[in-house]
Amino acid sequence: MKAKTMRTFLSLTARDTKLFFKDKGSFFSSLITPVILLVLYATFLLRIYQNSFKSGIPPQAKVPESTITALSSSQMISSLLAVSCITITFTSSLLIVKDRASHRINDLTVTPIRMLTLSAAYFASSFLASMIVNGLALIASLIYLHASSVPITASMVAWILVDVVVLTLLGTAMATALTIWLNTQGQATAVGSIVNAGYGFICGAYMPFASYSPGLQKVCSYLPSTYATTVIRQHVMGSSIDLLKKAGLPTSALDSIKEGISFTVSFQGNPVPTDVMHGVLVGFSLVFLLIFILGTRLGGAAQR
Repeated sequence: MKAKTMRTFLSLTARDTKLFFKDKGSFFSSLITPVILLVLYATFLLRIYQNSFKSGIPPQAKVPESTITALSSSQMISSLLAVSCITITFTSSLLIVKDRASHRINDLTVTPIRMLTLSAAYFASSFLASMIVNGLALIASLIYLHASSVPITASMVAWILVDVVVLTLLGTAMATALTIWLNTQGQATAVGSIVNAGYGFICGAYMPFASYSPGLQKVCSYLPSTYATTVIRQHVMGSSIDLLKKAGLPTSALDSIKEGISFTVSFQGNPVPTDVMHGVLVGFSLVFLLIFILGTRLGGAAQR
């Protein structure tokens, strides 16, 4: 990329990012998503999770109450991050539609700026803004996990950070691949509402895949959302699962609990390793990115 093009790209990215944070409505609505989920889980679902874990533990097993709390809290946080990392990107990518609806895009397209550079800046800005919000959510989540007696290690934090980056990349690619074809803020709001309402169920954050019918489980095994939830759940809940092992929980009971919380995922009967799941997520991100580029080429991102 030429130096001039790079400077233009960086300037546009900075401009788009500033506009996102300057729009208090968009900024606070993106922040409120993880907050609402955290309050919802802590207020209504935490006790349900605790009772669910207790029912899956044999009576003879002596599992401390603190371990049950750690398991419930880590499951809750993994679900929160799995949902927020994706849904927040749909808020941060709305600038593409807003610029078109307000005709601000015309001020940019009359300049010699290349369409691809303009669209790349939209993508980079959406990813950067989402990472800032998701980073704040991650910090709050780690504080909550620490307060809930969840063992936290440097390795655990590093892997969760990798997961957040990968999931945010996937979410940004998905969001821009969809918004590139939208022309009005009403359309963008409708798409965002559908994603916010339904994604948690599709990805297995609200309901574990084990509760789905075999046919639906098979369909979900082809969706990137399945692997996004599972990979971050493994890293967030890994240390809590280790507490169950130390408590002497039988392997059969441990496997049953893992299945019940979507701790593992299989594709056509074969367990999917963590590194493969990361590869799947990156692969889908590239596919959605290609769709975004296609939309740009066809004049979806901006019209001269």
